[in-house]
Amino acid sequence: MKQYNEVEKSLKRYLKTKVKITMATVVGFLIAGTVSMASAEGPQIKETQIIKENGSFEVKEGETYKAVRTEDNKITGKYFENINIVNNGKIKLDTTGQEHNQNNVHGIRAKGSEVNITNNGDITVTKGDLQATQSNKAFGIEAITIEDRRDPDNLKKVEYIEGKGGKVVNNGNITITTKAPEAKDDAYGINIQGKNLKAENNGNIKLVGKGHGVHVTYGEFVNTEKGTIDISEAKDSTAIFGLGANLKNEGLIKLSLGEENSTNNKAIENHGGVAVNTGKIQITDKKADELKDYNLYNLFVGDVKHTGMFTDSEGNMVAKKTDNILKGENTTDSINQVGKDTGSLVLGKGEKDAIVGGDNAIKLSSLNIAGKVNVKNSKDGKETKIDDTTINLDKNGELTVTDNSTLSISNGKVNGEKNATVISIGDGGFTNIHNVEVFGNIEGKGKLLATGTNRIDGVIGSSLTIGKAQIQGARALEANVDRDKTTVSSTSKFEKDVTINQSGQLVLELGDKNSNALQNSKVNVTGTGANDVALDTSNISGAETTINLGNENTFNNVGITTTDGKDGVYKVDTKLNGKGSADVKVEYNKELYGTNSKLNSVNNAVMNSNTFFSQNKDERKSQLLAATESSIYSETVKSSYENVKLSEDSLLEMSRVAKTGEWAANGKALYDKNQYDKVGKYSSEIESSGLLGSLEYGLDDNTSVGFAFSGTKQDVKTNGGNSDGDLFYLGTYAKKTVGNYDLTAGVGYQLGKYDTDNTAAKVSSSDSYKTNSLSAYGQVKYIAKFDGISFEPKVRLGYTYVDQDNIQDAYTKVSEANTSTVDATVGLDLVKEISLDRANLRLVAGTSYTKLFGDTDKEFVGNFGANNISISGANLTENSVNFTLGAEVEKESGLFYNAGASYTVGSNNTDNYGANLGIGYKF
Repeated sequence: MKQYNEVEKSLKRYLKTKVKITMATVVGFLIAGTVSMASAEGPQIKETQIIKENGSFEVKEGETYKAVRTEDNKITGKYFENINIVNNGKIKLDTTGQEHNQNNVHGIRAKGSEVNITNNGDITVTKGDLQATQSNKAFGIEAITIEDRRDPDNLKKVEYIEGKGGKVVNNGNITITTKAPEAKDDAYGINIQGKNLKAENNGNIKLVGKGHGVHVTYGEFVNTEKGTIDISEAKDSTAIFGLGANLKNEGLIKLSLGEENSTNNKAIENHGGVAVNTGKIQITDKKADELKDYNLYNLFVGDVKHTGMFTDSEGNMVAKKTDNILKGENTTDSINQVGKDTGSLVLGKGEKDAIVGGDNAIKLSSLNIAGKVNVKNSKDGKETKIDDTTINLDKNGELTVTDNSTLSISNGKVNGEKNATVISIGDGGFTNIHNVEVFGNIEGKGKLLATGTNRIDGVIGSSLTIGKAQIQGARALEANVDRDKTTVSSTSKFEKDVTINQSGQLVLELGDKNSNALQNSKVNVTGTGANDVALDTSNISGAETTINLGNENTFNNVGITTTDGKDGVYKVDTKLNGKGSADVKVEYNKELYGTNSKLNSVNNAVMNSNTFFSQNKDERKSQLLAATESSIYSETVKSSYENVKLSEDSLLEMSRVAKTGEWAANGKALYDKNQYDKVGKYSSEIESSGLLGSLEYGLDDNTSVGFAFSGTKQDVKTNGGNSDGDLFYLGTYAKKTVGNYDLTAGVGYQLGKYDTDNTAAKVSSSDSYKTNSLSAYGQVKYIAKFDGISFEPKVRLGYTYVDQDNIQDAYTKVSEANTSTVDATVGLDLVKEISLDRANLRLVAGTSYTKLFGDTDKEFVGNFGANNISISGANLTENSVNFTLGAEVEKESGLFYNAGASYTVGSNNTDNYGANLGIGYKF
């Protein structure tokens, strides 16, 4: 122990002499710790993304934003033409602890003529916890394509401003929480307003507080069989609310009642529209016995057609006295007869319930299965058929196809519980699905045949055959033409043999890390040798990738392709035989567009960004052409050039020469709009407005020098995006009169600053950058006067150089964006001077022709993540004809004011309109 104490003392002395603990050391340690803690908290939350112009914006996977919304946060005000927003990441907005006297808050909000919003990620909005003095709202997603303006003197009069429409789709999770103590805040998962606007929920929407899961004004909404709307932790709330809307629930609504219905929650409210429930409504805080005396139809407000199912907290169906309940064995014909008035019927409440084949298929709005229901052929061999019907199954619901019997389901939905068996096929039993979506598992020893277009989410525990058997002697079907396609989700699983016939095709969705249903399975797969299994490549990128189709499967002559076969964005043409690791290499199709080498070059450049582009060959072509032929980054080079020329033209219009010792100050307000067509179907518009000032000094009666400066705001639009520009021009010039000749020469420099939103295919990004421009010009004008009218022919020569910063936004790079041009102009002005009382009036009409030489169509260097490609440049107008009109009044006092207008037509269907208004003073 003594030795230990000596060592401890020695160590302390060493540390004391060698290590100095200062305040800086402590602060540095605390900063480092804070940074480490911040890093551990997860990805940084980005500020609200404000969308200022038409176009698209994407929250990428791994990104988190506070919110995404269009610029105007009011119901009335600025209206956009087209807005497209996609969330693949997270949106997280929390106003907890903030005062509530503020505007509504939104996860995503857009108002425009056409609005499309897709949420594939998570949206979480939490609205404060301090008492509000007025009601404010919290929205997960709000989309508005229609406004109503009510006459305050006549509340029955409403004028509508209608938009084109669009669609809001939720495939992810939306959670809205409001915390005002007096519950003055309302929560809305999705709110849409628009006669032509649609919404669809395939994901989860949850409210905590008070409000509406989905609120629809004038539009359409469907909660699909995959969708859940949960208001079980809310009060005074409605899952689906409609005003003059078309509403449908095919999925699940979850709500609580509380003691003696204290929550006052509603499932569906319909005011002046159409509402249908064919899905499930689950009471989360009551068991079936507690609900036997409760009128569950009170959960509907207004006219709601209910043919769906009520379930209790455990997922068991709650049967009401008004329900059509059949027990025992019933033929398909008797089921139709009993259910024809209400459109629905309940089976499975008896001990030995069964459906027996009849002459006609069951055809109802919904068939509700509350327990095990056998499916049998009739004694004379008639099979059971169900057509155009939603089949809802509760926790215990199951259709059991008995041995050697047949069930056929067509053009409908099978809506069961997740991971529960919805169809069980007995030994020798047979089930055929045709154009059916199945949510749940299919089990059994029998066989499953899938024809038409189907989708299955769950385990396939019966032997599966896709496509009918080829008729003997019939011509073999070509790849991917008129095939029966059955798509299985990436989380599905096969547990029995799979057979793909000549007319069938198994489509595998690819999930994270290329996961797929075959990778999850251990089965025998038999094909025809060509195009049996198609890989959905919409979620992969890069030159090539390897997809594992399972290490335990046995493949017998199985041909592997992609969803578009040899003409697809990705290609694979291989055959699998035998057992073992089934790794398939998928390669990017570098010759997707055949002999069109330029388009192939562009397509190959985006291979690392494949998911941003359509997998449809024709749609992809349009997107690629728009990205390269209509780049907004090219248009800002052109807009810089156009503003240099606008400044020069404005200076040359000032024809006077300040006399000896005289100063002339002039100011002008300028407006200019340039429209032209780019290559193909694309167009561009540049709108400029600004102020130009000049100050000129007379060296003698025939010579003057001056300088000019201008500031301009620009709005640049093209199919590829939009940009807001701020430009500053500074120039100097000299004027000389020699006999009948007026000579002018000048040089200038311009700085442009642009904030640009770039749209490329499905995504949008933004960047800020600068342009620098240099120019020089000279003009000679000859003045010949005849009977009070001056004929003034002129010749002008100019040089302009524009250089733009290299650009790199989230998806696109553009470099070497510069132009060097020489312009030559010849023209004629007609001038009429009129003497007024103590003033002089000067009228001018002119025309001119301009030829542009140099980099008029120079291509810039672009990059979309793989290889450099050429993109269409500034497309400067090579040939143009200009017409001008102007007037100026100069008073004896030295004050003068002027106005002018111009119109230009030129190459590429150019139309240019200009106007100016000025005032000046000589002293």
